Amino acid sequence: MIHVMKRILLWTWCLPQTALGALMAWILHAEKSMEIQYAEGWLFEGHDWFSGASLGKYILLRPWQIVQHDTLWHEFGHCRQSLYLGPLYLLVVGIPSVARNLWARVLVRRGMTSKAVTSWYYGSYPERWADRLGGVQR
Repeated sequence: MIHVMKRILLWTWCLPQTALGALMAWILHAEKSMEIQYAEGWLFEGHDWFSGASLGKYILLRPWQIVQHDTLWHEFGHCRQSLYLGPLYLLVVGIPSVARNLWARVLVRRGMTSKAVTSWYYGSYPERWADRLGGVQR
């Protein structure tokens, strides 16, 4: 019964991001690879412009990312944020996270070390919170 209620929440309370996740999975030709509690892992090939994301119940990753334990559980943390924030998720977490991800790419191209960029990126509130919710220690 709880499982059914979570699925209903993901398609009502979390509608904007879950619908966007379904659309992204379709665009990327992603294939469902796993289920983690109320989330689903979807794998896709290529698309260097897109590194991975969590939208509602959808965790979108490239195959090589699935073996990176921290990446998977960090994205699961974003799934939990989605359940907490509902329709506010995209404004509070999604947009800031995407903006920081794009800016991190600029910083790398400008010569900032990968370690420094990673520290800066995961030190921000949406990423630090996702790590905590997913049980990731950085």
